[in-house]
Amino acid sequence: MNYPATQSSVLVSRPQRHCTPGHKIVRALASSLGAAALLCARPAGALLADYQIAVTNEVSLISYYTFEQDNAADAKGPNHGTLMGTTAFAAGVGNVGRALVLDGTGRVNLGLVPDFVFEDGTGSIEAWVQAGNLGGVNATLFANRDGATRYSIHMNGDKGGIGMWNGQAYFPTLAVANVSTTWHHLAVVFEGGNFTVYWDGAWVGSTARPLGYTDPIRSTQLGSSSPSFNGEGWVGKLDEVAFYADALAPESIQAHYLAFFAGNPPVITQQPQGGTYLPGVALTLSVKATGPNLAYQWYQGSTALAGKTDPTLTFPNLSAGDAGTYSVTVTNTAGVVPSAPVAIAVSSSLPAPLIRYQTAVSNETSLISYYTFDRLLPNDVFDSHDGTLAGNAGWAAGIGGGPGQGLLLDGSGHVKLGAVSDFDFASGTGTVEGWIRADWTSRSDYPCMFANRDGATRWSLHLSGDKKYLTFWNGINSLGYTVPAGGAGTAWHHVAMVFDAGTATYYWDGAPVGIQTQSPSENFVTVQLGSSAAETTAEGWAGMLDEVAFYSAALPDTSILAHYNAYFVGDPPVITAQPVGGVFLAGQPFQMSVAASGAQLTYQWYQNDVPVPFATNSTIGTASLTPAHAGVWYARVSNASGSTNSAPALVQVGNNIARYQATVLGEPSLISYYTFDAGDAQDAKGAHPGAVANVVAFAAGAGGVTNQSLSLDGTGHIDLGSVADFEFTSGNGTVEGWVRADWTAPAAYDPTLFATRDGGSVWSIHMSRWKNEIGNWNGDRFQTRTISGASGWHHYAVAFGAGKVTMYWDGKSIGNFAQAINFNSGKTTQIGSSSPTTTGEGWLGGLDEVAFYGSTLDDATIWNHFLAMVGPDPAPALSFTLAGTQLTLSWPAAATGFTLESTESLPANSWTVVGGVVNNQVTVDASSGMRFYRLKK
Repeated sequence: MNYPATQSSVLVSRPQRHCTPGHKIVRALASSLGAAALLCARPAGALLADYQIAVTNEVSLISYYTFEQDNAADAKGPNHGTLMGTTAFAAGVGNVGRALVLDGTGRVNLGLVPDFVFEDGTGSIEAWVQAGNLGGVNATLFANRDGATRYSIHMNGDKGGIGMWNGQAYFPTLAVANVSTTWHHLAVVFEGGNFTVYWDGAWVGSTARPLGYTDPIRSTQLGSSSPSFNGEGWVGKLDEVAFYADALAPESIQAHYLAFFAGNPPVITQQPQGGTYLPGVALTLSVKATGPNLAYQWYQGSTALAGKTDPTLTFPNLSAGDAGTYSVTVTNTAGVVPSAPVAIAVSSSLPAPLIRYQTAVSNETSLISYYTFDRLLPNDVFDSHDGTLAGNAGWAAGIGGGPGQGLLLDGSGHVKLGAVSDFDFASGTGTVEGWIRADWTSRSDYPCMFANRDGATRWSLHLSGDKKYLTFWNGINSLGYTVPAGGAGTAWHHVAMVFDAGTATYYWDGAPVGIQTQSPSENFVTVQLGSSAAETTAEGWAGMLDEVAFYSAALPDTSILAHYNAYFVGDPPVITAQPVGGVFLAGQPFQMSVAASGAQLTYQWYQNDVPVPFATNSTIGTASLTPAHAGVWYARVSNASGSTNSAPALVQVGNNIARYQATVLGEPSLISYYTFDAGDAQDAKGAHPGAVANVVAFAAGAGGVTNQSLSLDGTGHIDLGSVADFEFTSGNGTVEGWVRADWTAPAAYDPTLFATRDGGSVWSIHMSRWKNEIGNWNGDRFQTRTISGASGWHHYAVAFGAGKVTMYWDGKSIGNFAQAINFNSGKTTQIGSSSPTTTGEGWLGGLDEVAFYGSTLDDATIWNHFLAMVGPDPAPALSFTLAGTQLTLSWPAAATGFTLESTESLPANSWTVVGGVVNNQVTVDASSGMRFYRLKK
């Protein structure tokens, strides 16, 4: 480490940009910031120097890590850090100065610093952060932790929240918005047993979370939860990390944030939102911007509105005269920035579909409360159980459009309904119903729709982060229900949960999707819309909620379907989710779905334009694919108002094990290949034969009855011994195979596919016990990628290269993450176990065609391997000879099942079958005109 020579060294050194006083000088000038700022000329762009002056002027500053010298020196005190693992430096926040870059395999160890323990329970940590691909891991920003934990600050793996682990609790975390991969200012404050988070200068939440184990000998780290290895490592950048002995005041944190933007014109971060509204509503337009000393002016059209100089423009009682186009300018000494114009319309008529739906709901005799949100209020339009907005909650056009409104949430706000005994369904009977829209892309948690929960749980209704499962949590058990047609997407959907006689039935778009035995718990707690906690937004919904209704009775199927159909009466079907085809292994289970909105829908599936008998549901499938299932499929969805065809889905089916094995053996970097076809663990390349360890069996493999596979029940495996080639010491290599997971989720552990591991781990590939993720443990960290449809045989590959791990499922990449191979030399390699002697975390199912390569296979190569097994046979070459006017066409005799067709022009409206073909040969007259020929199968 090269530390600055003295403690009066400069914080930054960019002579052509600006100058900065030494930090001892700045500390001495704490009461005269203006004088300090006069030491250099102010550039037009954002000044990191202004931010650094604001930080160093805080009297409680303990240590400050600016990273300007490409090291972990403390610019304030003696607590210099040590770079560990893989670290780098790059342009810092605002592309000014330098920042620490981490890829999950590096960290900064600050060592044993008593001041960082905050023994009195009070202190603050502040930084600029830029999150990369966290890989679903709750990544560590800062931690005072080594085994036992004082505090450990993390960003959730889905980038949706900041949390603190104090050795006992982590959830609820505090939601942060718009993280993406851009820079954000973060401050965390410990005070009075509470943990508070500030994001981009603004308070976002506080939760009761005292600091944990008090022990000044615990180490402090940046980017890791352990000083000795990369635990829950940060992926991204960290800059300007500061530790303070006191709890920073909100105004101080905001002043630091704004100091960074000194000299810059305003930047609008949230535009005002227009729309169509009912007369009489209280409407507020708002704008959000960053920058110091901001001023605002609202306009209607081109006319400035007198006195309207706040970030918000309020219409206490909207009327027709308020209709028009509005905008706002945001100004400071550096410039004027106009917002986008927005249109405000006023209409007293709700759309007919929404009126029909609201009438159907209101006519239910067991209705308790109904939240339509149409008047921009979380009020109960049926009874008196009004709600309160909490956090970042607002409004947007609802399910009906027009002036009909819905609750708009971004994961950091919700509606508090409080403790309402009627919503406890104390008898065990009741219904919750509403419309939802899930706007997120992917999350690792379970966003909450509606909940009777705050710490303890009565009932809590969620959608999984991948949008494929509805869940019901009663505080003891969680039940999962599969969402039809592959998931929720980003369309509106109708959802209902019915509790009745110890059962819980979920409904999706008017139809039941599952009934399971489970009752609400004995707890009676508060009720929220969009959050599983009352005072902080936990598992916050990101999207919209609308038309939320509570009923005291268990509504029957007919009522829920009638509500749904009432909305769509008179409309033809609209396809909301198309069927998806693909290339599949013969013998696999297969299912394809279509989703549509509309009343009284009927379905008919077609294969190659021919109706499929009895295929009259929204889902079609088979327990075992055969080549006869190949073709072009689509669904026709009908009701009394019309019919709509889905998009066509191409399905291809194959199981060419001979072609697959020839393709693998033809790879130049192949090291070893275990086909198991002889009922043993021999290497088809002859280099590294394996040994059977404990109890194994062999059965029909991925290619069918002509080949064999390894069959394991968790008690046996294949021991390949200590093979240096399998350690991929160059950092490059690939492991590939066909896998079948036979256990019923969840297993007791995460079963091992293959591993170079014995105590320490070089690499170790596991499928999660829930069969929904697959990942690598390198001895420091288990990183995963999501998989879907784990039933039956699937092709899997993992490619190591350039410090990245890329995973493939059925030939396609499912993503990558930064993770280096852990070079623990001399470790043994196993198939189906993480240990060579006893079977550790043993595989439960089938493994076949396991291949090791010395290079990093690319996407195209792995896809070609998959296609070699399941893809169609290549079309044979069509040969011809011409003798006078006689044209003879032929193709290889081994190519069976092909039909010769012809047409007079291209593109062709139709093709005609050529008659007279014998043994793949025919002679035709070519005396006149032009004809085109093709082979079709």
